[in-house]
Amino acid sequence: MGPSIHEACRLGDLASVRMLVTQDPAAVDADDARQWRPVFYAAVARHLGVVRFLIQAGADLGAHGGAALRYAAEVPSNRGIVELLITHGVLDAMVRPSGVLDRQFLGAVFLGDEFRVRAMQRLHAGLASRPDGRGDHPLHHAAGQGRTAIVRALIAGGADVNGCNAHGQTVLYCAGARGHVDTVRLLLARGADPAAQPSRDVDTLHTWLGQYPNNPDLMAVRKLLDEQAGMDRSPSGIL
Repeated sequence: MGPSIHEACRLGDLASVRMLVTQDPAAVDADDARQWRPVFYAAVARHLGVVRFLIQAGADLGAHGGAALRYAAEVPSNRGIVELLITHGVLDAMVRPSGVLDRQFLGAVFLGDEFRVRAMQRLHAGLASRPDGRGDHPLHHAAGQGRTAIVRALIAGGADVNGCNAHGQTVLYCAGARGHVDTVRLLLARGADPAAQPSRDVDTLHTWLGQYPNNPDLMAVRKLLDEQAGMDRSPSGIL
């Protein structure tokens, strides 16, 4: 018995993916037990050819709120797939941009295009602070993807380092919960409050990190937060 379509996509086995979709065209949009679609696995594993085939086979990129883009954007060196997904309209499903400028700006954020982000901010004041249709700000997206250069650019454009999204998550939470150490370090240096509480429905960042003692990146984030807390308690400590 061969691999499932989800496993074939994870492995980048394009021949098996083609065969499975030929046998059952609906497989292109099948959810597995994790509620993951085939394109999610291919995008996270950076299999550009498989992602392209799934798109051509009619995959619904807007499924689960456009999660394919979110997952792909969090993977380093994955620009080709992120570009492909954005080209085929997934940005609208994920972030529901409120206008043409916002769509272009968020596209630049997701692609990690620092020069375009800075240029658009200079030309159009307030872009860095405008929430998308789901209540996330550009800074939440950039922090969650670990795009430290984009985070720096957005802060320079007026983004609030202590802003919360519609889910009650702070920018620091978005970066820290994904183990983006350099991004967390920058946010703390720019005034992010490690003691800020998310909504009642969200664990504190410190609580979340404590659930993964064997993850080195998350533990490095926790160490940064502990060091910052020590500085804040010190009479001479400053942000």
